[in-house]
Amino acid sequence: MYRTLASLALFVAAVTSAQPVILNGGNLPQTGFSVARSEGNTGLPQGPAGADQIWDFSSVNLVSNAQPYIVLEPASSEFASTWPAANYVATYSDAGNDRYFYFNVLADRLEAVADNISNLSSYTIYTANPRTKLKFPFAYGESITDQFAPPDGSTATTTLTYDGYGTLVTPTNIFPEVVRIQVLAPNGNPSYEWWTLDPLLPVLTYSYGYLVQWANPATGIHDRVDDTAAHVFPNPFTQRTSITVDAATVAGGAHFPLTDALG
Repeated sequence: MYRTLASLALFVAAVTSAQPVILNGGNLPQTGFSVARSEGNTGLPQGPAGADQIWDFSSVNLVSNAQPYIVLEPASSEFASTWPAANYVATYSDAGNDRYFYFNVLADRLEAVADNISNLSSYTIYTANPRTKLKFPFAYGESITDQFAPPDGSTATTTLTYDGYGTLVTPTNIFPEVVRIQVLAPNGNPSYEWWTLDPLLPVLTYSYGYLVQWANPATGIHDRVDDTAAHVFPNPFTQRTSITVDAATVAGGAHFPLTDALG
C-alpha cells in the first residue's frame, strides 16, 4: 500500500507542476453550449503571476444575472450578414439587451471581430482589423502584442501575456489547471482572464475589482472522459464519493489526477 500511495503522490506532483499550453481553438464550446453568468465587485487584488498559483476569490459576492452565455450557430445569428466569415458566435442578455461576440477561430489565434455588442454602433467592433484574444499555441511566459482597428479608424495596440497557471477558487467553483492571461488595454491598464482548457472558456475576468464569472455553480471533479466511460457519484461531494471507470478506458491508459481545494 505504501508503494501505491507513494507512486500516486509522485503522479499528482507531476500533474501539479506541468505547464498547461493553449494549443488551438479545438476545445472551444460547441453550438448549443450554455453556461451561467454572474458578477460582483471586490477589494481583493488580482493575485500574483507565476506557476502553480492559487487565486482565491471565494469571499466575493457573485450575483447571478439569470442570463446564460450561449454559443450560437454563426449562420443564424443576429449579425450573420454583417460578419459572414465569423466562425464562432456567442451571446448573453444583459438587462434585456442581447449582447453578441463574433470571433474568427484561426490556426494561429482567436480574434474578435465584434466583442460584447448589442448594436452596430458599438466601439468594440473591429471589422477593419480584428483584435487578437488568444494566440495559438500559447505557453506560460509568452506574450503577443497586437494592433487592431476600432470603429473610429484609428490604430490601437494591446498586449496579451500568459502570466500564470494554477487553481482558481470562486464562491461557487474550484477550477484546477487554469491559465491566466493578462490583457493590457491600449491605455496600458491591465485586466485578467482565467481560462479553462477543456472547454476553452474564460471562466473569470477581473478588471479593477469587477469580476465576471462564466460557469455553472458546481464544485466537483472535472470530467475529462466520456460520461459513458466514467461516473462520479455524488458530484459535488463533501466526505465521500464513488468513481467507476469501464474496463476499456482502464485498458486504454486512464489517468486520475487528484487535487484538493487548494490545488
